[in-house]
Amino acid sequence: MALFYSDPLGANGLRLFQTKGVQSLVDQMHTVEAVAPRAGMSKQALYAACRAHQFPHVRIGKRIRIPESLLEKWIQEQAAKNTNAQGSKVSLETAP
Repeated sequence: MALFYSDPLGANGLRLFQTKGVQSLVDQMHTVEAVAPRAGMSKQALYAACRAHQFPHVRIGKRIRIPESLLEKWIQEQAAKNTNAQGSKVSLETAP
């Protein structure tokens, strides 16, 4: 994967470069449209959660991107919350 960036000193204004670190960082960024189904939300609900700072994201200009690592962490946190909530509910129902 190649990336372009502005090079004011370059002859044509653009320089092509490729590095493994930058490439892996770019490959791990997702759009809201791509993440919404994995998060179990509609696209509009996910945008609203990002605006309310209830969902991990980064802004690149006006664009919202969600790094894979933050998405995985959020999914694990949600699973833990659901497990804890279900566990306490079960224990309340079975208590005499």
